[in-house]
Amino acid sequence: MGDTTSVMILMLANNNFLGTIPKTISKFYRLLLLDLSQNKFSGNTFPSFGPDDLLAYGDVSSNRLPDEPESQRRQGGTIYKGRASIDEGRVHSFHGRAPIVSRFSARGTIPKTISKIYRLLLLDLSQNKFYGNTFPSFGPDALLAYGDVSSDRLSDEVPVNFALGTKILALGQNEFSAPLPQNLSSLSELEHLDIHNNNIIGE
Repeated sequence: MGDTTSVMILMLANNNFLGTIPKTISKFYRLLLLDLSQNKFSGNTFPSFGPDDLLAYGDVSSNRLPDEPESQRRQGGTIYKGRASIDEGRVHSFHGRAPIVSRFSARGTIPKTISKIYRLLLLDLSQNKFYGNTFPSFGPDALLAYGDVSSDRLSDEVPVNFALGTKILALGQNEFSAPLPQNLSSLSELEHLDIHNNNIIGE
């Protein structure tokens, strides 16, 4: 793959990759999310990530691995093999850094207690049936870098109470209709903003 060791998100799901999972993936020193699911990987090898690595989520499900790793707990976070369930009463118990509930058919308002998840780096609630305009309020010291609530049914104003260090924000394909809030500029480190397919008004 050449000199790609600075990759942060590697999603190779739903392809036809064969053979063993390359151990060299662990050399991606900035890797936060790894999704190798729904391929044809075989064998029983997996990249070795140490306690100082940033990896928050790894999915190798739906392959040909004889003993697919269950949730691997290690210092600093949890790697989840599958999709997490979500509700107001249990969300605070997550200790991982990347709750991913994409395409889980979750519905209702987004639990505000998500902001209590320790050291949350990535949040993916996309392609569900979340509605309304409630959203977790992240403080100035929160670590959240990636937020995806696209393809839901969220409405009214675009939420801006993300962590100040958020770099990627995906809000597309919802039902937001109010003008863009002026304090959106407070997200000074934002590098990617996606609000396509909404009903946002303004001049």
